[in-house]
Amino acid sequence: MIPDQPSDPPQHSLQIRGHTATYTDEGSGPTVVAVHGLPGGDFDFRWLGAALEPHCRFIRLNLPGFGGSAPGGCTFRWPAPAEWVAEALDQLDVKDVTLLGHSYGSSVATAASLLRPERVHRLALLAPIGLRKHKGFRNFPIPKIAVSLLSTPGIRQPVYTLFRQAFRRAGFRKPISNEQIFRTIEAIASWSFEDYKARVQTLHIPVFGALSEDDHLVEAEIIRELLQQCPHGPRLAFEDGGHNLQKSYAVEVATALLQWISTNPCTSGEN
Repeated sequence: MIPDQPSDPPQHSLQIRGHTATYTDEGSGPTVVAVHGLPGGDFDFRWLGAALEPHCRFIRLNLPGFGGSAPGGCTFRWPAPAEWVAEALDQLDVKDVTLLGHSYGSSVATAASLLRPERVHRLALLAPIGLRKHKGFRNFPIPKIAVSLLSTPGIRQPVYTLFRQAFRRAGFRKPISNEQIFRTIEAIASWSFEDYKARVQTLHIPVFGALSEDDHLVEAEIIRELLQQCPHGPRLAFEDGGHNLQKSYAVEVATALLQWISTNPCTSGEN
């Protein structure tokens, strides 16, 4: 189910490493901070926000170059985006956080939670990427060469056009800038499954996971393999809903998430 209306709160801004970062901040109560996938932005959580906002404080970060955040201050070579999110949590000065990630954002949230254990006490992964290549990754078999081509004058524009068409075929309907394409390909090119697996295996906070059997980008079995390596927490599986569960099952995800948060209070002594 989805709410009757989406939530589109105004953007706020803060400075991280001398560059403007945008975010939204709505509601009050337990704090949930969301990290979007690639390409994406705070708009990706507008339906989940409508379901969560009456019951918690919901903050949606825009990674550098996306959703109004300036592109400077962070490359997308792993694990730079996670380090950036950790700094954003410091700037916002949030505590007892449930850090929520969608798709690629789930890996960023995972790594950021390990960098700020004093702030992040629960982790929620929606349609997360796993510990081995999924369909979305296999669509870009030569990402390092692609990064080189996208950096070459005279060649880059036709290559950007090809990638923009590829993203559209993959289901990304919103306009995608050249900068966002480059950052997404840069993230894929620098990705390390070995490093990510090592980080997952050091998690000690509870983990909420949700997947769809018909996800066209990340296969359900790959997500299950990941969640088996994570600490305990609710596991939601839907027959349909695609890759964007934060929209297609916004109410169900929000209800389960809020119940889980209420039964897993902070135990570190922080408020």
